[in-house]
Amino acid sequence: MHSKPAARRKRLEALKYEQRTLVFYESSHRILKTLVDMGELFGSARQAVIGRELTKQFETVLSGSLAELSARVAEDSNQQKGEFVVIVAGAEAKATAHGAEQERVLTLLLDELPPARAAKLAAQITGGRKSEMYTLAQQLGGKDS
Repeated sequence: MHSKPAARRKRLEALKYEQRTLVFYESSHRILKTLVDMGELFGSARQAVIGRELTKQFETVLSGSLAELSARVAEDSNQQKGEFVVIVAGAEAKATAHGAEQERVLTLLLDELPPARAAKLAAQITGGRKSEMYTLAQQLGGKDS
């Protein structure tokens, strides 16, 4: 994964709706930040597996949601050492189509409106939740004045 936070988040954002299983290699000093970013961008409920020190004496494999994995790695410093493989489940087809449409509509509205108004209209148009649309608006770079 990318070492710079902005580049990492941008790359993860591009993979948000990917339906295929995603595989990442990560270093010990970035694993926690990467898991947190994945949870924020892919959704904290997305299922994943972390393989640490595979084929070595202290090999561990953890599975669960991105939120659960982030918490487990954060609370156990031993789980922050070594080489990591992170396998993330692909996006669900229904979520992909719906999420992509919501993002498209919101992006168009953000060109003309403040984020709060754009989020409200995008939610009405796509049937999404206003709070989720507002969060997405903030991620897309809209700022309320």
